[in-house]
Amino acid sequence: MSQLLDAPLTAYPGLEALTKRELEVLRLITQGLSNDDIARELYITHNTVKSFVRSAYRKIGVTRRPQAVVWGFQHGLMDVA
Repeated sequence: MSQLLDAPLTAYPGLEALTKRELEVLRLITQGLSNDDIARELYITHNTVKSFVRSAYRKIGVTRRPQAVVWGFQHGLMDVA
């Protein structure tokens, strides 16, 4: 994950508008984690996860979780350890 967060966002087209936390949440969504799992992983509340999810979805132009997973695969979020 640090590779993605440390790399210039221009290396990953479409990611420029996302915050580091939104990228983390999208990466975990792409890996199949639920909002509750993400909250535990990142030590944040369920409602905070929902807020990051809504914001990220708006920025990447999706409305459903499966769309976000496909977007994550297309943008290399599974390629990062």
